[in-house]
Amino acid sequence: MKSPLIIVFLILLTWPQVSWADRTDLLENDLKELKTTSATNNKRLADALVDFEQMRLEMSSLRGKFEENQHFQEEDAKKIQKHLDDIDNRLSGLEERLNLFMDQMRDWTLNSPAQAKNGDAMRLDYQKAFSEMSLGNFDSAIQLFNKFLVKYKASALSDNAQYWKAECFYALKDYQNSILEFQKVVQNYPQSSKVSDAILKQGFSFYALKSYVEAKAFLQKVLSQFPKSENAIKAKEKLAAIDALLLPATSEPQASATETPEKPRPLPSKIE
Repeated sequence: MKSPLIIVFLILLTWPQVSWADRTDLLENDLKELKTTSATNNKRLADALVDFEQMRLEMSSLRGKFEENQHFQEEDAKKIQKHLDDIDNRLSGLEERLNLFMDQMRDWTLNSPAQAKNGDAMRLDYQKAFSEMSLGNFDSAIQLFNKFLVKYKASALSDNAQYWKAECFYALKDYQNSILEFQKVVQNYPQSSKVSDAILKQGFSFYALKSYVEAKAFLQKVLSQFPKSENAIKAKEKLAAIDALLLPATSEPQASATETPEKPRPLPSKIE
């Protein structure tokens, strides 16, 4: 029988070896578990990165669609505004044509060729020029009105001929000449019923040229000289339009003060 000391010695000799082997196994197990956990975490991170990239692409696509839709909306808004402006210009043109028609009917009542004798050369020449104008043949009408004014300089229809000659230039958008020709009505026929019309149209011509200061001067002249006339109402409306155009210019560039010039429009076909 072995002595107790020998047994104790053997136990002590073998105990560290057993403990070290267990520790090695534990470490290997921990290392394997750590590797497994690391691999799992890496996979989850990779999956998360893929999901993040997918979400980023989706957000980019949505942002692009939003910006594209916003662009289309702005383009649609511009088209709608342009269409509204076109309608407004057409309505303004129709209103002016109606006013011209009313003026011509009034003059026709006062100066009807039916009141003249058959074969009245003066009225026939006037009728010919007026008809050309009514058909939109403004250049031809200007020539005929010029001939009329030379041939019948002191006639009762000279002021009307001069006025409608100026209207032809206005219809052709030759606003510089229309201003000069309307001025001849004012200077040469100061007692004519066409004087207020001529001054008003001078204001309109300057307005079309975007010379708003000069336009306001002539329009205010209509208000001061003919305050109770229908032309005074038209002058007030145009002055309000000018003020609306000039107001933004105090805080913004005058790019907003733009307006499509009036298109040549055939004048009413009734002879005055």
